[in-house]
Amino acid sequence: MPEREFQVALPEIVSAWYHHWWYPGRFAGNGSNYRYEPLLGKYNINDSTVRQHVKWAKKYGINTFGIDLWIDQANWNGWVERHTEIVTRVFDQEGMNYFFLIDRDLQNGGWQKYQPELIAAETVKRIKKYYKRPSYLNYRSKPVLFFWAAYNTDCGFWFKVVKLIKKEIGPFTFAADLPCADIRMLYNPYSPIMGSDIGLQNSRQLSLWKDRAEDLKPWVPTALAGYDDTRVRSGNPPVALSPKGFQKSIQNALKYPQHLEGGKKWLMINSWNEWHEGSQIEPSKDMSKPFQLLEVLREELQRVTNPVVYDDLK
Repeated sequence: MPEREFQVALPEIVSAWYHHWWYPGRFAGNGSNYRYEPLLGKYNINDSTVRQHVKWAKKYGINTFGIDLWIDQANWNGWVERHTEIVTRVFDQEGMNYFFLIDRDLQNGGWQKYQPELIAAETVKRIKKYYKRPSYLNYRSKPVLFFWAAYNTDCGFWFKVVKLIKKEIGPFTFAADLPCADIRMLYNPYSPIMGSDIGLQNSRQLSLWKDRAEDLKPWVPTALAGYDDTRVRSGNPPVALSPKGFQKSIQNALKYPQHLEGGKKWLMINSWNEWHEGSQIEPSKDMSKPFQLLEVLREELQRVTNPVVYDDLK
């Protein structure tokens, strides 16, 4: 029986995870908690920095940022509220779409150590000023909320959380790495089992995306340029930033149908600026070509404007 054919199409949404916790103190010492330094230096999240990020992102094809929003009180009473106000204001002014990645301290137990009522209340409290803004990303006319690391908790738990949030804000698109999510999405496709070989990492990603496509449910792939968190935690084999590896990761991510409304596609990138984990594509002064990863992204997006036919999805 012949295999089905399909086409690689330009994604409607090209998004990168955006971390807005940066101020000079976050770049500790002389690279003690990061391997690469931004081209902008040890920056603070302020209007000028965020505007430069938007300018670069748009130039190279990114039209959406997924903002890592910490919802717990301990983190909110400081940089989170201040920086969230800054980035959303600038994104609104510059026409950059955004949505929230809902984040919390999940050590020693994960989401399940918190009651669904607490998670829902914290989420609603933190997003209520932002989710109705014109630049906030909607899918099927509903605001998108992505819950990080939800895969460690069962769907029954999340049904309770979602129900409680909907009671307060109305319908929304529940995105998470769960089969019961409205859109299945994951933060990072890196696997420590695959070790430091980016080729093996990419092979696993391709297999993962093929499985997601064959589930016939809406899903979004995440491309990865590299991963190295060895300066902030131990145990994970580092994967060096690689333009060729990033190129292949993008190609793998866009290869299969995502079953989104209208047959459209979405490319997620980990990350714009998670410097602690060495996954960033933001220009770095420590790379011989600071914009090389962004150039790879633009080239791949230009390539898929001329659809390529694949035939290996059974």
